[in-house]
Amino acid sequence: MEKHMNVRIYYEPAGLETDIEEEKNREFILFGISKDNFKFEKDGFDLRFQSSKGEKRIFLFFFYFAVAEIMKKNNILLPLLLDDLSSTLDYNLVKNYIENREGQIIIPSLRPFKAKNIITI
Repeated sequence: MEKHMNVRIYYEPAGLETDIEEEKNREFILFGISKDNFKFEKDGFDLRFQSSKGEKRIFLFFFYFAVAEIMKKNNILLPLLLDDLSSTLDYNLVKNYIENREGQIIIPSLRPFKAKNIITI
């Protein structure tokens, strides 16, 4: 696997305890993976606050593929759902990266995306 960035990932689970009645009263969940916190640091800087929107998007693009690569090494092949990448990232970067990847990648987009292993619906 290619190395693109040196990033530290910190994970903080929200906890396992919850009050079901309180969740019902508030009408939203109070615990679970959606409430967990992830912190990404590059060169000691928190990416949430020290990077532009474009840098965040490119980081997440490569992060999703890194996770997919880890899953693949553990014999777990899951499809990747990447929302309309060509509108936020360089088209050729996305095209070249996707063409060299295995597995199913779903990109919902209003703009046609042409690559050698892409099926457009």
